[in-house]
Amino acid sequence: MGPPASEVEDLCSKSLANLVNLRSCSWTRDGSFSNSVIEALARMDTLRGLEFNGHSGIEYSPRMLLSLRHLTKVSIIMPDRETAMILPEWLDILAPSLRSLSLICKSSGLITDSMLRPVAHRLTQLDTLHLTGCTRISAACVEELLAASAEGISSLRLEGLHYAFDLQYLAAASERSHFRPPLLRNLRALTITFISYHDSPIVSLPAIQIIISHAPLLSELNLHPPPPATRARLPGSFIQHLVQTRGGQLRKLAINRVLLGRAELAAVCDGLQGLEQLYITLLDPDMAYIADELRKLPRLWAVHLNFPFALDAAGVLGMSNDDEVEDDNEDIAAYERAYTHVAKACTALCEFGVQNRVWQVERACYRDEAGDWRTDVRLGRRENPSVAEQFLVMRI
Repeated sequence: MGPPASEVEDLCSKSLANLVNLRSCSWTRDGSFSNSVIEALARMDTLRGLEFNGHSGIEYSPRMLLSLRHLTKVSIIMPDRETAMILPEWLDILAPSLRSLSLICKSSGLITDSMLRPVAHRLTQLDTLHLTGCTRISAACVEELLAASAEGISSLRLEGLHYAFDLQYLAAASERSHFRPPLLRNLRALTITFISYHDSPIVSLPAIQIIISHAPLLSELNLHPPPPATRARLPGSFIQHLVQTRGGQLRKLAINRVLLGRAELAAVCDGLQGLEQLYITLLDPDMAYIADELRKLPRLWAVHLNFPFALDAAGVLGMSNDDEVEDDNEDIAAYERAYTHVAKACTALCEFGVQNRVWQVERACYRDEAGDWRTDVRLGRRENPSVAEQFLVMRI
């Protein structure tokens, strides 16, 4: 057994006192964030960023957070009622310098318009706004937060909000002429969870198209419905609009749990040739065809493909070169060759994923028998210690 919790807490508090140049702190384990930790952080003049677990319980008093007055980046994970209630007062203190605000809930109604709207007009330095699972936040509240930013929000994430969240209202707000300068003038990264019903048309796409049209600097787009996966198809008209409005500048495209067919994949690869990251859900697991399309993207360094209805490939699509494969299993070997074929087709590719697996693309140069230089391409174990983007649990 380890030392008692009180000793660990005391040790952590003493250790924090030695971090005289600490600029950012992430303390997310439930039950470990305490009054003594907050006191230690409050004494740090250099601290600017804090990510913490908002479940105060008996571990800390949320009012202690008011002593942290110089933060520019705040991320609160799963706040309880007591932490949520102190939020308006704390944001009012942080308003002159706060540049990034992230509120992550699990379909919670604790964070409401009444907490954010009174202080929204003071958040003039806000650059990043991420709201996840805040089901009682309205589009009108988001509009006020966007409008208050002096330079304009550059990163907006709206995930897991209420099914009645009015994207059409937000789209109309981006068009309103009385906003000078324009509401989305500085938006570079957009993530939206939209409602999709099985195989029905996605009714919110027109609103998303309007938002994209009024974000002239947009380079990163992440779209997905809440789970479970649907049979909804992404219409070709949406891809065409994306190509026409942002085709030359989009660097990252992630469209999860909505199906793209061959025509849509071709439209993406033909019209968005500046893409560096691509995360999509495809109907057809034809790797040869996919490789031929992806080779059109010369800057592509990360790609992840999902095939929700490729039932015949179960247990095969997840294989890698590091798994033990029997030589007589021709199906598995064929998929292995197909994956490598995709990696060879994309000369800049560093990371490749299919279904629930991600690999690192490895290249080794050698001389053949004729003395000519060749490049051997294979898929190996991923060495990056961070969690691959497709597996982050925030997609709610």
